[in-house]
Amino acid sequence: MKSKKKIFYCSLAAMLLIFYICFSGCESAADLDLSEYNSQLVVTCFFQPDTAWIVDVSLSADAFENTEIEKVYEAQIEIWNKNSRIAVLEHIGDGRYKSNTVQPVENKVYSISVSSPGYESISAEDVIPADVPLISAGNSIVLDTVENIVTAHIEGEFTFDDPPDIRNFYSIALNVCSSLNECQQVFFQTTDDFIWQEIRDNYAVEPKEDDLYYDVVFSDKLFNGQTKTIQVFTEFDITGENIIHIGFSLLNLSKDAYDYRRTTELKLYRANDRFAEPVNIFDNIDNGLGIFAGFNISSIFIDPEFEN
Repeated sequence: MKSKKKIFYCSLAAMLLIFYICFSGCESAADLDLSEYNSQLVVTCFFQPDTAWIVDVSLSADAFENTEIEKVYEAQIEIWNKNSRIAVLEHIGDGRYKSNTVQPVENKVYSISVSSPGYESISAEDVIPADVPLISAGNSIVLDTVENIVTAHIEGEFTFDDPPDIRNFYSIALNVCSSLNECQQVFFQTTDDFIWQEIRDNYAVEPKEDDLYYDVVFSDKLFNGQTKTIQVFTEFDITGENIIHIGFSLLNLSKDAYDYRRTTELKLYRANDRFAEPVNIFDNIDNGLGIFAGFNISSIFIDPEFEN
């Protein structure tokens, strides 16, 4: 959440991965043996249906050393479904590993095993939750064009049916697209009571009407099984862009993905408060650090109106 009205762009596919940067070297002083620090493997993998497996592997850093994140270039990475190995990942550069042979599907439990010479082998498991389709999206989307500058005025909404009798964890995102494959995520505002209540509960802060969100995580604890509509508002300038679509995206997160996102956001909120309690970022990696978590995305693209 930001109080300054500024814009930041990032591809939708990388939206969740940006948070891993805050994870490496995040141990508190109380957890460290100051006499010696032994690095651990750090794994970052967010996976969704019908996409290639991509895993980032690095080493944890001493919180008292000002060092760059060290990538791991020699790792054996396997993906499993129950007792069947379904993929072996290959290194594609800069500590990233990929496999296109088998792509994940929803409602299946996957596990990962990672080993590298000199380090303890690590593992984790998670599931991709079911798709929760957007019923509708959009309302008033107007783009003003003056020479090479585009000003976007968006008053939109997300509407979806929350599945009953199951706890779901969500995130929403608003994207400006020059094509269906080239989208930039933008900040937005919202005043929905249930989102504000989640912010109060998770971060102990009072939301304001002019606060900007890059995206926001929330659960269905206040609307389980109901049809829900979320209002969003934004205005921004883009120079030299050929905007053809506005994208509304609803992410259904696994519980592990939600907890990782929630605690990472909390750490960011408290980063400049030296009196705040330390935040332990959630991780689900056995014998190591990081996150291995599934999510599902439902998106609707709206063609904007142009005014000159």
